[in-house]
Formats: sequence, structure tokens, C-alpha cells
Amino acid sequence: MPTWGTSSIRNGWNWDAANTRLDFGYRGTRIGHLNASGMTLASDLFFGSGAKIDFNSADITLTHAANSLTFSGGDFLVANGFGLVMGHTGQVASVGQAGVSAEFQVLGTSTNDAAILLGMWNTTDTAAPSLTFLKSGDAAIDGDTIVGSAEILGNIYWGANDGVDNVSTAAGIAGIIDGTPGANDTPGRIVFYTCADGAQVMTEHWRITSVGVLTSLAAHAANAANTTGGIIATAGIAFTDVANAWIDDASRGSGTVAHYIGNQAITTSSDMRIKRDITDWDGDALALLRQGRLVEYAWDDPTETMEDGGENPWGRNSRGKFVGFLAQEVVSWAPWVINAGEGRDCPLCNVGEPCEDHPYWFADYDHMVPLLVGGMQQLDTRVTKIEDSEWLKDQVKVSLQSDEFKSWLKAELAV
Repeated sequence: MPTWGTSSIRNGWNWDAANTRLDFGYRGTRIGHLNASGMTLASDLFFGSGAKIDFNSADITLTHAANSLTFSGGDFLVANGFGLVMGHTGQVASVGQAGVSAEFQVLGTSTNDAAILLGMWNTTDTAAPSLTFLKSGDAAIDGDTIVGSAEILGNIYWGANDGVDNVSTAAGIAGIIDGTPGANDTPGRIVFYTCADGAQVMTEHWRITSVGVLTSLAAHAANAANTTGGIIATAGIAFTDVANAWIDDASRGSGTVAHYIGNQAITTSSDMRIKRDITDWDGDALALLRQGRLVEYAWDDPTETMEDGGENPWGRNSRGKFVGFLAQEVVSWAPWVINAGEGRDCPLCNVGEPCEDHPYWFADYDHMVPLLVGGMQQLDTRVTKIEDSEWLKDQVKVSLQSDEFKSWLKAELAV
């Protein structure tokens, strides 16, 4: 058999009886050996294009082609505690808010080589690629132990390098058990997180509960949802989770609560329990009502403009001219009826000129109803007195005996 050593340069193989192995050599240097434990190489192993390595009668095959290595015939398994990194020479450690060193990583320097694709070519409508997160309460892989209430089943994070490390996380989504789970009973919720400006730790802002309710946390409720489109709520809208607070096209609850648009109440309560400084009013309702100037007008309201810029043909002006008051005039004799907000002291708003700083004035005409009732009561008192003949006789008698009447009568007779 061929031999090699430092004094001779030979190629070939040699049986090493002392170590019970078959040595391989090239140009006088042993480059590897084969024994009962397997093959050991001290140098690279090269395969030409199209070369194959078959395992166990070709049930697993590695095929080499130009710039590719194909694994076929079975599953590719990586043992627990080890990973697979594509695009780099090692794992990127301590990533995101949880400081995770992921076992499977796809790393790159461009959009294409840092992307993952799940694709399917199938003629069945219900078949589709899937990304599934599975969580078990068992410490052993594939063990069947039920998860607990509020247990996190999976996370999706968006991390960012902040110039120091990879720990900062900008946003995230989590799937969480939403209740007490049981056999064939796994209520869940989806939670959405974002990171505030000046922070590196995410906080929860929105969640979809197991019953399908979209909830924004109270601590972050201000301007929580914004939309440029419409909102359709076929089952109504509630501002608090009680029947009396629902806005719907059907009756709910046994009463109602106050609702506002800005500072304008859209429900009116007259309950004495929410009033103070209560006294009898001794004003002259008719004197106030006489100050009201009725006008005829058409609406020039920009809120009735259609999407194409034209006026809504079925808007308020389709009813013809309106008869009513002007808020800027009513405020002088019935100020409690007009909701002018901050514009009450604005010189432009007071004369009806365009103003970009304040909203339009609104009239709560339901608050004028008591004034109308007061005027009717005054007129009723006068009519009742006129209908009382004795009272009328007394008034005529007093008038005939008055100096004013006598002077008027003397002047008339002199003529």
C-alpha cells in the first residue's frame, strides 16, 4: 500500500492499524481518515457540478449544481438549541424588547435578501400559505399541557437599531388567551402595541377581545381612532357599556344619559338634581319675545356640500325658504339659548363675519320653550281678567274717573 511522510510526497490512502483507521493523503500530508466513528477531514471537500451524495440507499440525497445544493428525499432537521442563519456567518443576538437571540434568522443588506416568502400554487380556494404560532404549557416538545389564562401565544415585533444596540422595539402584535381555556375552548385576543416618542418599550393601545370588541385603553383614549371615511355601526354605538348610553335606531334601556358633540348636548335633561341656584323667575316673558325679529332665509351651510362641490339637491334648501331667528340677535335678549362658545366675545362672530378661529353659533331652541310658556301664561292672565266682567267694569270706572280721561273729554267737547 502507498505510504507518505515528511520525506516523501505521495498521494493515496493507508491503513493505520494502530489507530484502526484508514488515512487519506495528498502530496505527503494526511488530510483525513475514516474509522468506526465516521469520516474526519482536515481540509476542504470539493464536489463537481452535478455530483450527488446518497444516504441510506438514496432515501436522502444532496445534489450539487452551479451555486446551489439541493436536499431531497426527506426532512431537514436541526436539533433543539441549534439554529439556522441565512445571509450571515452567525446569529444576531439580543434583538427587540425581549432581547431574543432567534435560532432561525434571515439576514441581508437589501430588500430581496432580507425577505421571506410563503407561496402556494393550488387550485383549491380554501388552501393558502400559513404562518402559525403554537404554544403549549408543557416543558417537553410535543407535550400536551393546557396553556393558562392571559398566556401569550405568539408575538410579532418590529425592532429598530437606535445607534447603540438592537433592543429597541417600535411596534408589535400579540396573540393572547382571553379567558380561561379548556378542551376545545381557547378564547383569544389580539393586542396591538406601539412605542411612544422618547421611549424604547412598547405599550398596549388597542385590543380585539374574544367576543370581537375593539377596545382602546382608557389611558390612551384621546383621539384614539381617526378615519377619513364613514363608520357604519348596524348594532348602534355606545360611549359607555350601559344600555341607557346607546345611540341606535331602536329603543334600548330604561332611560337616557347626556351625550355631547363638542360642548353641545344632543340630549336635554331637566332633572332638578343637576340644577342649582333655583329661584322663581319674575321677568317679563312677553317683553323679551317682542325683541325677537323673525327673518326669512335660505341656508348657505358648507356641510351640505356634495363630494363634487355642488349643493345637495335634497338638503334643507329643497324645502324652500325658512322662517326663524339669527343667533347673533337672539344672544342679546335670550343669551342662554345661544351656544357661542369662545366666539361669544369675538367681534367677527358677533356681526356674522367669517372667522377661522371659532365655530358657528348654535341655538338650543328647546331652552326657549319655557320663555314661550311664560308669555302664554301672561296672556292667559290678561284674557282671564278681561273675561271677568266685574274686573272690566272696575277698569272702565277707574279710567272714567281718571284726570287723564277728564282732560281728554274736555278737549274733545271744546272742539
